Amino acid sequence: MMRLVVKWGGSLQDDSARIADDIAALSGGHRVTVVHGGSRDIDDTLGELGLPRRTLRSPDGMVTRYTDERTLGALMMAMRGRTQARIVSELAARGVTAVGLSGMDGGLVRTVRKAAVRAVFDGSVRVVRDNFAGRITGVDTAVLDAVHTCGMVPVVCPRA
Repeated sequence: MMRLVVKWGGSLQDDSARIADDIAALSGGHRVTVVHGGSRDIDDTLGELGLPRRTLRSPDGMVTRYTDERTLGALMMAMRGRTQARIVSELAARGVTAVGLSGMDGGLVRTVRKAAVRAVFDGSVRVVRDNFAGRITGVDTAVLDAVHTCGMVPVVCPRA
């Protein structure tokens, strides 16, 4: 049985019914794992909590979310409580038994926090050290295998 990883981006919320239909069709013959984002839900949650949406722009122009401790809490509330819950519900409506996981569960996703990032502020490059962003260094598929063995589809928010 083939292992498939489907990235369900937060910007695809408007197409969630079609995406859930596709995943339901695939899950019958494949070990499907859904990895999701949640940018829209994160932005909504930040706004509701009165927290600013802040970004960093690297010297090469890449824009990423600045994640301090309060933003990290809002991020997890949004991704687990809104985005992931909606995806699991969409799949359940199609007869797919799904289970929501975060990268922290069972050591599923291993990461390294970036000690510092370079960002451009008002035309000058500065080093930012209080950002909680990191990079994924590995995935322990044992948790995913266990979920698949039980006939379920893991729905993972990668936060580790």
